[in-house]
Amino acid sequence: MPKISRYKLEKRMEELILRQLAQNIQKITEEDGVSLLMNNLFTRTEKIMLAKRIAIAILLEKEWNYTAISNALKVSPTTISFVKNSKLNASPEYEKLLGKVERIYLTGIKEVDFVDRLNKK
Repeated sequence: MPKISRYKLEKRMEELILRQLAQNIQKITEEDGVSLLMNNLFTRTEKIMLAKRIAIAILLEKEWNYTAISNALKVSPTTISFVKNSKLNASPEYEKLLGKVERIYLTGIKEVDFVDRLNKK
């Protein structure tokens, strides 16, 4: 689990920097640029954690059960439940975005290959 500083940000500052992060990532259109940014800002653990959560959301959409997801991605039922609850409370915009991400993740590959790709180190 990534560590977070014990020094708490003010809520307004947290919202500002998270909004700026999203806007800056959105401005990077080249895949290499996003990879470069992620490789320089995030640890391997943070990148894997994010990728797994996106994969969980996609596999839940594909109606995979908790056991199959847990075995394939090596995640706990608690993590799957967190992602599922986030999806249940999500806005229509999030669902639309998830559909786009799903198409990108699964373009031209079988679900089994998708899981194999996720588990490669």
